[in-house]
Amino acid sequence: MVEFRQMVLRSTSLLLVIACLLCFPIFTRAEVPKAEDVLQKMIRSSETVRFIGKRIVMSNTSNGTMMHEELITQEIPYKKRIEFISPSEMGGLVMVLNGKEPGRSMMFNKRERPPFNDRKDRKPGRRPFSPPPPMNEMDELPIKNTRVLLQNYNVLILYGGHVARRNTYLLEIEPKIYGKPSRKIWVDTITSVPLKMEHYDYQRKLRWIFTYNDINFNPKINDAVFRPQVPPPPRKDNSERRQHNELWNSDKGKLDINTIKKAILMDIVAPEQLPDGFSLQSINLMRFDDHKSVHLIYSDGLMVLSVFQSPSGDEDRRNEQQREHINIWKINVKGVELEVISDGNMLIPRWKHGDINLTLIGELDLTEMKKIAGAFIG
Repeated sequence: MVEFRQMVLRSTSLLLVIACLLCFPIFTRAEVPKAEDVLQKMIRSSETVRFIGKRIVMSNTSNGTMMHEELITQEIPYKKRIEFISPSEMGGLVMVLNGKEPGRSMMFNKRERPPFNDRKDRKPGRRPFSPPPPMNEMDELPIKNTRVLLQNYNVLILYGGHVARRNTYLLEIEPKIYGKPSRKIWVDTITSVPLKMEHYDYQRKLRWIFTYNDINFNPKINDAVFRPQVPPPPRKDNSERRQHNELWNSDKGKLDINTIKKAILMDIVAPEQLPDGFSLQSINLMRFDDHKSVHLIYSDGLMVLSVFQSPSGDEDRRNEQQREHINIWKINVKGVELEVISDGNMLIPRWKHGDINLTLIGELDLTEMKKIAGAFIG
């Protein structure tokens, strides 16, 4: 009888354990917020959360794997300072973004240092570093519209464990159409600041990753850190020679392409919708002396495509200078010959449309890039 009771108790305990295990995922899942809510809070974090943190950035390029350490200072709203700590070739370089509008970035040295490739203390045999791009080209999180993103990508949200001793949610963003990049983002559960991000290209290869190893929220930040501590060296002022004007953006309502053509005295091709969910976000005019170029920006919610259009004479000279050190081949789209440049994970098709040169830049596989180019060819 005693043995029977013990057997019943063991069986009951086992059933309770199984029931708890079966119920645990349900309770856990109920506590995870919706992916759209986390995405929206993450987008707003650049204007609502101040912090100072250190992070490691690694990128896989055609020149090999590059790694550096950064000190990030974020003040609200829309102020960010990136100071490069290591390696020594980059140490002391600072980039500052002040304001939401593109192009409001500046680069300066925290202390006087020779240019990257002229450093006498650079170790023999180490490959010289190239200066990093302007901050508006380093947009680590180009997500602006969660509705558009969710139309073109599947987003799974999970618990992400700890990053920099903080609890996180993990967002796994996968494209609904093959041939696009994907991302994994670890977001702080309280502040919604992205603490880790992995960027995979359209071939599912890891292209770059950043991860914070230390972060302090709501610190006291002296506004002086956003100004140069050492006066920048004098340089020729090209402000009068170089101009950048936004002609239209999606917040301004319906696009009137004929009015833009008359204003710039130039014919351009500007479809509002492209294949694979890309829609036109803005049109910008860039001038340098007598040369001009129109920059069209498209987005599918996560990815950005750039299309540059300029009179053929303005581009031919620059193209000839680039031919020496890039991989180029030819393709045919709708009877038009395109020249394709492979630049790391980017593909850059170029072709002529009458008297206009078009250059398309995007991180898509060749099949998808041909579809995008075909929309401009007509």
